[in-house]
Amino acid sequence: MSTWLLLPVGVFLSWRLAERRLHQRNLNRIPLRVHVNGTRGKSQTVELIVSGLQACGMQAAGKITGVVPTFIAPNGHRSILSRRGPASIAEQLGVVRRAAQLGADALIVECNAIEPELQRASQDMIVRAQIGAITNVRQDHTDVLGPSEENTARALAMTIPAGGTLVTREEHRLDQLRERADARGASCVEAPSPAVRKISADCTIPHWIRRDNLELALTVCEIAGADLAMALEGMIHAAPPRAAWCVRRVARLGQHTYFLNAFSANDPESTERLIRETTYRLGVHQPHLVVFNHRADRSFRLDSFASLLTSSAVDRLFLIGDHIPGWRRRFPHAVSFAGKLDMTWLLDQLLDQAPPGVLIVGMGNIGGPGLELVDHLESLGEEV
Repeated sequence: MSTWLLLPVGVFLSWRLAERRLHQRNLNRIPLRVHVNGTRGKSQTVELIVSGLQACGMQAAGKITGVVPTFIAPNGHRSILSRRGPASIAEQLGVVRRAAQLGADALIVECNAIEPELQRASQDMIVRAQIGAITNVRQDHTDVLGPSEENTARALAMTIPAGGTLVTREEHRLDQLRERADARGASCVEAPSPAVRKISADCTIPHWIRRDNLELALTVCEIAGADLAMALEGMIHAAPPRAAWCVRRVARLGQHTYFLNAFSANDPESTERLIRETTYRLGVHQPHLVVFNHRADRSFRLDSFASLLTSSAVDRLFLIGDHIPGWRRRFPHAVSFAGKLDMTWLLDQLLDQAPPGVLIVGMGNIGGPGLELVDHLESLGEEV
């Protein structure tokens, strides 16, 4: 190699070495690191762990990917993380640096990688967490991970900390996760622990908190040495996140219609569970009016919802978000409002088609018009 080529190569290698050393120093300044992974509930689990640890006096910081990528400072201040392109595991480097600069003694990070090898790199090269939490294993991102839950579990297991601790609420793929933990020299703790089960059994929790996420978060806090009673208090009194599922009653011409925000559920199983719980609580009956928010970069999700969208439980179907090629053939009874929408106009269209007392269900994806509609409903509807 020519001498004039050796100089820039040497400068680049020196810069990368210095960058790696700086990152390791930042990691060393944060004694506890937790990497949260799973198909559903990652963002909420991160928020609950942060709230629980902060309630116990720890300087805990967190980062959620969710709808809006957000950094949670040890003092509770939230700030949106700016992105110039798609989500990248490289942004975790900045999260670690920021947490270290703020004096965090704990950092809870949501995994933002999908590809299995990127999930491994996020854990082994960047976060290097001592505790890995896996919320659940469900079929998702089939275009990348494959068609089965076994494929998904294999990918999620990439973030199990070598020599650390895996905490999981997953039941169906537990043996597979435990086997992978053994291969990584990690212990496997099934949530809820006996102490967590005892303290949370009779606890009334806000409707927007999933009990399985709460029990997982509490078990992580227990392993971290937190006082469970104080952690639980911090979790149940935390403010709900912007995209939390909820039901709003919308009044129009003296009559009421209910809107279930299930956009964040992302999979049919979770969505149908929310619908069952809501219909039972409110006493409304099927069929329902459905608003499906489609994202072109999540087209696999439309396929997974197809049977639900064409079932007898759906009386009217509205498609919003990105255009769906061939939607007239796939969903002949649907109405499509693709592209940019005025939310006041959209809600009027929905209410025009909704008999009084019916349940309108938003599902599919929260990003884009889904979140815009949720924000619009928050300014108009009463939560029930």
